[in-house]
Amino acid sequence: MRSSRLKIQFLSFDLSICRLVPESGLPQWSEQSGFLSVVKTEEELSIVCESILVPKNPRFAVEPGWIAIKVIGPLDFSEIGILSAISSTLAKKRISIFAISSFNTDYLLIKRESRDAAREVLSSHFDVRP
Repeated sequence: MRSSRLKIQFLSFDLSICRLVPESGLPQWSEQSGFLSVVKTEEELSIVCESILVPKNPRFAVEPGWIAIKVIGPLDFSEIGILSAISSTLAKKRISIFAISSFNTDYLLIKRESRDAAREVLSSHFDVRP
């Protein structure tokens, strides 16, 4: 793991985590998002997307108020401990995360109100980019 050289960036948009029934399929409103993560299981369809796109009176569970921290990649699949290094650093400040991985990199979602504290603690351990 390359934590001392690890580069991270705070993304600027607000995100929401939505839970729909698995039979609902991907809603059209979510497809407009510049950041979209979809996980479907037998129990649920989880969607993470820009908050501005989520319907005002949804008939599904919504957890708004998240922002994303991006690990600047691409990362090699053989690298070990990247999420652990960042999440344990945040945990020391009692900042919880919601982790998402893509083919190229990892994203850690934190609550918007934790942004300043997260930036402060992560800046002392990693290369935080503007």
